[in-house]
Amino acid sequence: MAREKVADSDLWLVSFQPAGMFIQARDGFLVATGIHAMDNDRKPRNFSRRSFVKSTGGLGMAMMGGMSILPACQSLNDKPHSPPFRLASEASGLFAAKKPVVYDYVIIGSGYGGSILSYRLAERDASRKIAVLERGDEYGHGGKAFPETAAALSASLLGPNKTDGLFDFHVNKEINVLVGRGVGGTSLINAGVFIRPVDKVFESERWPRLFRDNPRLLDEFFKPVAKSLQLAPQALDKSRDRVSAKAARAAGFSFSALDLAVNDHCVGCGGCYAGCNIGAKNTLDRNYLKWAKKKGVEIYKQAEVAYFSQEGDEFLVHFNHPPSVPLMEDAGHEADLPSIRTRNIILAAGTLGSTKILLKTQQHSTLKFSKHLGQGFSGNGDLVRMAKAGKSSKVTHILGFPASGPRKNTQEAPGPSIKSVMDNRHDVEDFRDGMVIVDSALPSAWLPRSINLLNVFKKTPIQSVLNHSQAYFAITHERLPRPGKIELVNGKLNIRWPELRDSPPYVHRVEQVMKTLAASNDMTLLEPGDDPISRFFVNFNPVAPHTTVHPLGGCVMADDVERGVVNTKGQVFNAEGGIIKGLYVADGSIIPGSLGCHPIWTISALAEFIAAQINAAS
Repeated sequence: MAREKVADSDLWLVSFQPAGMFIQARDGFLVATGIHAMDNDRKPRNFSRRSFVKSTGGLGMAMMGGMSILPACQSLNDKPHSPPFRLASEASGLFAAKKPVVYDYVIIGSGYGGSILSYRLAERDASRKIAVLERGDEYGHGGKAFPETAAALSASLLGPNKTDGLFDFHVNKEINVLVGRGVGGTSLINAGVFIRPVDKVFESERWPRLFRDNPRLLDEFFKPVAKSLQLAPQALDKSRDRVSAKAARAAGFSFSALDLAVNDHCVGCGGCYAGCNIGAKNTLDRNYLKWAKKKGVEIYKQAEVAYFSQEGDEFLVHFNHPPSVPLMEDAGHEADLPSIRTRNIILAAGTLGSTKILLKTQQHSTLKFSKHLGQGFSGNGDLVRMAKAGKSSKVTHILGFPASGPRKNTQEAPGPSIKSVMDNRHDVEDFRDGMVIVDSALPSAWLPRSINLLNVFKKTPIQSVLNHSQAYFAITHERLPRPGKIELVNGKLNIRWPELRDSPPYVHRVEQVMKTLAASNDMTLLEPGDDPISRFFVNFNPVAPHTTVHPLGGCVMADDVERGVVNTKGQVFNAEGGIIKGLYVADGSIIPGSLGCHPIWTISALAEFIAAQINAAS
């Protein structure tokens, strides 16, 4: 079996909580065929957790069909009680040096953009002094545990009286936004779904000419992402898959398995959205960030940047609070805020984070940016609905369970949160009418809070009804007269999008498709607010009619300052149209509009592309 070395060998840790022990393995090598063992015709073959454990005595290297389903590693029995590793240092370490340090690069944010840039820049030149600043805490493998119950989830929510949390829920009048906050960014709480946009997206007028003329430019830059995250095809053999396949055919959609950043440690708990405590998700802290640290990159947690200023050829990065005290929103005055120096800044704090930092920088420094800063916001056409079971509905097993609790058998376990996709993007005349729809499992941590609010299912045992129901997550294009706008109001981030208030046409279009999907299995599509998913969000804000987990825009990429905020290399325009040397943005904020699919394929490929441009220029 072919293996390709992608980073220096390093130790990684997997926690088997029921056994109460840790095991170590070398993961400096990538198994090129992915997670599942593969037949010669490249079709995935699935192995149950039980057969895997039985064949290896619970631990050790499993060889199935003559192929390893784990990365090349030392014996998994070696040093089972070794302490967990940590990637990030406390933010106070930034100021521990007696002599002020000038960094070559400060990367703000540790999501897909920040993680990829940190490793690629260090890989090119290990002498570069690089720091990654993450505003959140560290989770898993020695950090905080991910929530598996409603009580733990509530404790993990950032709110008015809480200054830190894994889930950052932004409340607005028209659209709410949910993003992750931790070392590894939103990769910690997403389903690891990578879908390429259709060519017509890149060919549209809103994209810069470079991509319009070369709509497949990013394909080559996604290849190292797929290898690094060990994307693997999912085997479709569960009742949920069969129900979805039937529904897709009824609606005229294609149906296929997804390549996910999920490995063989998965126990099928359906809790990907709440974070994985058993190391089954190939989140960024387990690859790019860890490799970057091995190359000498410094990673700091709970280091929340307020804004930056410029002094000569250097930038001063200012923080919201002294790192030695609990996080406070905009605490103190400029003179009280600590700062560090750097020759280059890469903003990778996400759509909301990067836009907010640039807006505040424009307020508090002499730097001025494009008039388009904050404009071009999109919720990526996200729409979530749930279908209630009828009398003859087939079993779907979407109800998740705590991964650290008792296991379910293979067929009853929901599997990863998302496994397959229904897709019509290649069958529509106008690409803006295209959409993808995935059916989703419900994490156990979501349910008690939602069920307590739920009346529609009260006459039927809740577990039985939910396990015969389906949750649909659609992504399309909003097609509204104007995109949304991110702005600062009294120092707080605010998203305005009045056009969303009056139930725009794209919502009706998607709901009609969902009704067809539901009817094919004797289900009824529930109204917004009547199901556990939307009630989960409504509990936070009963006003906004929409919620997105895929915010895009705010620092949109364009050919010039009259159309956007950054160029195709991620370089930031000044107000006059020139380039601000040493200042970049590399995250979802630069994407100029909805993609019609999950955005991390595009964000990751753009990060690899921008890293290549920076390395080539230096």
